[in-house]
Amino acid sequence: MKTLKIIKYLLVGLIMVCITMLISTLTIYLTNKYSLNSVTHVVIMVNALLVLGYIIVEVLIDKKEKETKEEPKE
Repeated sequence: MKTLKIIKYLLVGLIMVCITMLISTLTIYLTNKYSLNSVTHVVIMVNALLVLGYIIVEVLIDKKEKETKEEPKE
């Protein structure tokens, strides 16, 4: 189960990265105001924060689900 959850986190992270990269490349193509290096650094930082936030939220949800499942048994 844990390996499946890790794979799920990685897949969602990759999807987020792809979506934000597409959005950033579109904005760069449309505006051409900023240099590519600064925009890619910002995009990478935002992606890292999104993935970390998603993983933290999923871990907290899993802990709450485990706690709620264990309480009725007692």
